[in-house]
Amino acid sequence: MGKQLKPFMNIPPGDFIREELESRDWKQEDLAKIVDLSPKHVSRIITGADSISQDVAARLASAFGQSAEYWMNLETQYRARLVAPTEQTLEIADRALIYNHMPIREMVRLGWLRDVGRDAAALAAEVMAFWGLEKLDFSFMDAEAAMCMRSSAAHRKRFNPRHALTWLRKARLDADAATAPKGALNRSAAERVARRIPAYSASPKGVASFLADLNACGVRFVCVPHLPQTFLDGAAFFHGKQAVAAYTLRYDRVDNFWFVMAHELGHICKHLRDDTSQFLDSVDSDGKVNDQEKEADAFARECLGMEAMRAFAAASRGRMSDERVRAYAEEARVHPGIVVGFLQHEKFLSPRKLNDYKVPVSASLSKLNPAWMKPV
Repeated sequence: MGKQLKPFMNIPPGDFIREELESRDWKQEDLAKIVDLSPKHVSRIITGADSISQDVAARLASAFGQSAEYWMNLETQYRARLVAPTEQTLEIADRALIYNHMPIREMVRLGWLRDVGRDAAALAAEVMAFWGLEKLDFSFMDAEAAMCMRSSAAHRKRFNPRHALTWLRKARLDADAATAPKGALNRSAAERVARRIPAYSASPKGVASFLADLNACGVRFVCVPHLPQTFLDGAAFFHGKQAVAAYTLRYDRVDNFWFVMAHELGHICKHLRDDTSQFLDSVDSDGKVNDQEKEADAFARECLGMEAMRAFAAASRGRMSDERVRAYAEEARVHPGIVVGFLQHEKFLSPRKLNDYKVPVSASLSKLNPAWMKPV
């Protein structure tokens, strides 16, 4: 269980009184007369035998020049440290430590942890099993917090790296259980799959075909529900000799899914080099934090044919209609939801228009693996 930290020394308020007396060359008898207390009472306060009451704190404050709160705080802190921690207080400390590092309520709702109520020992056991720990110690999180994170400026103050690490741990656990590709990562094959994303998106069974082809080139896919304060849409990391592309369903839309997958494949094909590299991504960011993120975005835009979409928008001269978008999507062999998402993002189209094309991708994913869906 958690370790209760205590100060190296518990200094009684009497020591501070002695310092005040020495600085003024006063004796205890002098102080007794000044504060109008008996010498015996003053002696017992200095030795710690008697507590400092509010009345005594006010008298000491008048004598030495501090506030009464100063002396009451010294007394309260000293007495609190004298109390040995009980089993109950240790359990409270353990629960607080766990809740400070992990979104327990959400993890229980998602079925990642059992609901053990207020049983601190059972909760600690659940958490240690989740992380593969032998003791309840979260120091590893501090070392891993400096990870590759792509986040918008609006999110940085609210981003919780501990929650992101928790999500990443679940993604790694799910990758262990995912259907294992027969071979190692084949970057060239993965890039060919990425460049066929428009065709996959336009096919009724395109998601299933896409994931099967990913698996064939050494890329596992996992869908791990989004956790609060992470703002994550996807991730890419190694699993042994194979890569993993992860998706969160934070935005359950066909345009988001295909862009995130293209972006993660950009990382897999160009940036993943060993088991220590990992990429956690949020598509909300327009200001890319490093060259690798810019390169992965450019790769995704190229795979999805977004420059051609820009040319289509420019040629339309603002006369964007349902018929024009549908005709372009059919000609380009791409899902119209991707076209609408691009046009809205680039402000060629109002965010209130043609949203019926941005259908949920969960309908396709749930048919492949119901466990990927977030509980309602």
